[in-house]
Amino acid sequence: MVRGRAADTRATTLFTPKRAQVVAAILSTPELVAAPLRDIAFRAGTSVGLAKSTMDDLAEVGFVAARGTSRRPVDFERLLDMWVSAFPIGLGESVTLFVGEGEPHPTVSEGVDVAVSGEQAVPALIRHAPTLTAYVELDPGERLPAAFIRANRWRKSDLPNVVLRRKFWRDLPEFRPGCAPAPLVIADLVATRDGRQLEAAKEVRAEWSASSTLIASTTRT
Repeated sequence: MVRGRAADTRATTLFTPKRAQVVAAILSTPELVAAPLRDIAFRAGTSVGLAKSTMDDLAEVGFVAARGTSRRPVDFERLLDMWVSAFPIGLGESVTLFVGEGEPHPTVSEGVDVAVSGEQAVPALIRHAPTLTAYVELDPGERLPAAFIRANRWRKSDLPNVVLRRKFWRDLPEFRPGCAPAPLVIADLVATRDGRQLEAAKEVRAEWSASSTLIASTTRT
């Protein structure tokens, strides 16, 4: 019984913002589960210690099968469901930099690292998308991409259609060129609760599921 309570506690803390970054990294690249912890930490933008504790908890609750130093993913479809559900008030909120109004097709200056997400990442599924969600890499010491915001003339508004988030990851696969990784695109689409975007999320998820044999081969039935 004590073990069960401990596992429940670990499950509830898996999606605190920094731990959710680790989960985002391995959902984006399931093969990363077997990589050295320093590689996981680098991709997730966290410390090695936090990557280790998160991987240990994932093993404890059954999403990673560990034997010695060997690890493999388990039931990543369910892990994605839980991570996406926690995203809006967890990781999504913690990395949000700016919410405002303006043109949803940004002008990006040279040297600005931007990854689009949400409906702008799926133009074949949603045409003339009126909103923008984008992840922006900040310079050291920078809290807000002020020059990027000014260049696009975005302004704060009670009716926002532009959300900028901090790009926390490194070297994860893009869903499409210039886009965030698939799990983040899915999470941003689902977070809107908009019918068109929910349908698009299903399509992105189908691509994600088919992108790695590790996802299909370890899903519990």
